[in-house]
Amino acid sequence: MNTMNLLPYIMMTVLAHNNGHPMIPLDRVAVDYFGLTPEKFSRKLASGEIDLPVITMEDRNRKSHRGVLVPQLAEYLFQRGEEASRNSRKRAA
Repeated sequence: MNTMNLLPYIMMTVLAHNNGHPMIPLDRVAVDYFGLTPEKFSRKLASGEIDLPVITMEDRNRKSHRGVLVPQLAEYLFQRGEEASRNSRKRAA
């Protein structure tokens, strides 16, 4: 597949997987895309080990709904895929 077309494909796939919702709750991102518990995922976000923007619906409410926007998750997945391709080419050389 041409990598020029990969990002829109990833974005549409993520959007379809989430029934067209533009924001995915953190617990679903943790389990569906990272294979982590929500708690471990939150720790990795807080430490910067996973560099993914998280939005909060209400700034002053600690219990506010938190999630990741589909385009940002798609971009993250795309970048990880690009990195994997580069590493694979290096190993093959």
